[in-house]
Amino acid sequence: MISEEFEPTTDTIEEEASVEACTKCTACNTVCPVARSTDIFRGPKALGPDMERFRSPPEAAVTPGLDLCSGCKLCEVTCPSQVSIQEYIRRAQNQGAREKGRSLR
Repeated sequence: MISEEFEPTTDTIEEEASVEACTKCTACNTVCPVARSTDIFRGPKALGPDMERFRSPPEAAVTPGLDLCSGCKLCEVTCPSQVSIQEYIRRAQNQGAREKGRSLR
């Protein structure tokens, strides 16, 4: 059996660096209007960088409250580490929609 060695690309290295840049300061959760209004949405930190580390299996993208994100990007504006929080949430929403068999259009 031949095993293929993983060759990281510039994109994957930058993406991983962005996830790891999260210092868990919760500044994003503080400004999130959805996290303040409902307990179902666990906040940008929990659904963005924190969950990105565990989304390898496709079923991990199906996270309760994930579709409640309004996309306002206040979390990104506030993030002192400039983590692309919204990108991780959107990717998980798309993956979750595919798993559930529905379109986001």
